[in-house]
Amino acid sequence: MSTIAENTAFRSHSSAARQSVPAADRKIPAENGGKTEKAEQAPILRIQNLTVGLRGADSSHLVTDHVSIDVGAGEILGIVGESGCGKTVTNLAVMDLLPQSLYVSSGSILFRGKDLLQMSTKERQQIYGNDISMIYQEPLTSLNPLQKIGRQVGESLRLHERNISKEEIAVRVRRSLEEVGLPDIDRIMDAYPHQLSGGQRQRVMIAMATVCRPDLMIADEPTTALDVTVQAQVLRLLHHISRRHGMSVIFISHDLAVIRQICDRVVVMYAGQAVESAPVEELLCTPEHPYTKALLRSIPLPSSKGADLPVIPGHVPAVNEKRDPCPFAPRCPVASALCREKAPAPVLLSEGHEVLCHMAGRGKEAADD
Repeated sequence: MSTIAENTAFRSHSSAARQSVPAADRKIPAENGGKTEKAEQAPILRIQNLTVGLRGADSSHLVTDHVSIDVGAGEILGIVGESGCGKTVTNLAVMDLLPQSLYVSSGSILFRGKDLLQMSTKERQQIYGNDISMIYQEPLTSLNPLQKIGRQVGESLRLHERNISKEEIAVRVRRSLEEVGLPDIDRIMDAYPHQLSGGQRQRVMIAMATVCRPDLMIADEPTTALDVTVQAQVLRLLHHISRRHGMSVIFISHDLAVIRQICDRVVVMYAGQAVESAPVEELLCTPEHPYTKALLRSIPLPSSKGADLPVIPGHVPAVNEKRDPCPFAPRCPVASALCREKAPAPVLLSEGHEVLCHMAGRGKEAADD
């Protein structure tokens, strides 16, 4: 089946799930006095040539390799790829939360035009939790089991707004919990994390991340542990909050169907590199990188019921594993000798659609098998 035909089936297959974010809601203006998804302004976040290395290893052991990603004001950007591709590490670097075994060896992370990597610890502390926030994959392990929900949601307010009264904190905590759709707010505020359901805990995490009204929120696979019904509710909630407050979102996921429901644009990562980026519908209809095409072919479709699912042969190379100049070459059905001799340069196919591949834009020469 051709890639276009596959993606036509994919769009049909995911149309029911997409109802959780109606088309009419996807381009609505923000309610914050003029910020909109398509605002013509500099990116709120610009990651440039970010390289993260492994401490104690030689310089060839890279976790991310010259990653460049822009996030527009009010934009919901999806980042997708297999485990080990560098999605989470890239965003942990943004949040200054890299484990001690990793370090940023080069590159810059510009937030509102200022490099986070060049700021002092005190300057960054004023930004994290206030202007940039993060939702983690598993809320039960992210929430403090010994503190009640009301106190945890209000912690960012106490840290960043030092003159705020207890009464005002309580009002804003209540407002945030109401905004994420939690019932019986008094009970929730007085509860401990283990007393809530998985969906309720994830809503609490969203309330914590948005109580200070940040400009950017990073959501690291926030629906992975939820059932399909709750997942759809959380996706709609994130979309609504982003549009209402003009808040940019980086949404990390393994699931292209989820990415399609909520995101405006998507970046595909492989082996620590951003190999393709495009508006979400363009990437799904006309993918160019062989890895993106392989990911799309791996999606189960109604027409393939009973048949073996396509798989991508091989594995994502480990950090300490020797790589070809193009790290996808050993798994790529169209790789040539050039791919094993020279690293590909980015190719701009159209406005907003960039591919890191020697075969990009070559038509039949780079066609699927």
